[in-house]
Amino acid sequence: MSNEKKLLAKPASGAQFLLKEPPPEHPPSRRVSIPGDNTGLKLTLYQYQTCPFCCKVRAFLDYYGISYDLIEVNPVLRKEVKWSSYKKVPVVVAETPQGWQQLNDSSMVMSALYSYLYDPSRELPELASYYPPLTATDADGRRRTDIMNKYFLMYGDRDTKRTKEDIK
Repeated sequence: MSNEKKLLAKPASGAQFLLKEPPPEHPPSRRVSIPGDNTGLKLTLYQYQTCPFCCKVRAFLDYYGISYDLIEVNPVLRKEVKWSSYKKVPVVVAETPQGWQQLNDSSMVMSALYSYLYDPSRELPELASYYPPLTATDADGRRRTDIMNKYFLMYGDRDTKRTKEDIK
């Protein structure tokens, strides 16, 4: 009998973290519904309540008025995120026409979602593809994965109407 668990997506694949099927159903601990939310996004945030990175994502979603479901991850058993190859929280899953887009790392989540808010004509899976995972081996021989460009906003060819002088 194999101890391998079934992962819904392979990291660093062509359709990076685009899930083929929805994550297993877990009842949300809370639904945050913002009356003025017109983003069309259906988001689920997997988190630990006291995690500072999860707090950062919640603050971003609340500040920009984005509705989301919240699933508390048991910090010991972590059964709520066993389906994912990404082993940390926060994890945001967005339901898209292409499938379920998994967004990992608080900075990447914020960058991808802000880029989407800036230009909603670009699909979330396209924007997520601009944040590829990079796997390397550290000095102790352990494989580490980090997300490239996670601090960058993806404006494409759109003019941000900002100049270098304006930014200084």
